[in-house]
Amino acid sequence: GQPFTVALGFDNALLGDATPFFSQRPDRVPGEPMVLGPRRGPDLRLNPAAFAVPPVGQFGNLGRNVLRGPGFGQFDLGLTKETELAEGVKLQVRAEFFNLFNHPNFALPTETANLGVALTSPEKFGVSTSTVNSQNQQLGAIFAPGGPRSIQLAIKLTY
Repeated sequence: GQPFTVALGFDNALLGDATPFFSQRPDRVPGEPMVLGPRRGPDLRLNPAAFAVPPVGQFGNLGRNVLRGPGFGQFDLGLTKETELAEGVKLQVRAEFFNLFNHPNFALPTETANLGVALTSPEKFGVSTSTVNSQNQQLGAIFAPGGPRSIQLAIKLTY
């Protein structure tokens, strides 16, 4: 999966603007596992006890991109058959299958991977809450990776 970073979610270093809220990182607590339970799929859970708020006015010691999100896997298949109907006239039939096995691809826990969530709702800390591009409406993108199985059929006559 893609790497991601746990953030504080608030201005602990007292920089005075909203930009660093999600770039300031916590301290890593030695001896505590960062992940609880399975390390894959939608059940990946971060351990709130593995992270601590550094002293006020200081930055945390947790590295950037130290965790990996859920893996991504998708199987697409395209089949094409072209037949000559007459001299100079061809018929092409095509079938394309996107996410053929309907495998869900979970997104990174970007909104929940901050200690602000861990302090208020520990059960939601670091939980992936959506699939990748499942609601992608940009530029009419019908077939987006991570969405449900999609089938596209086409017939083309050339002469």
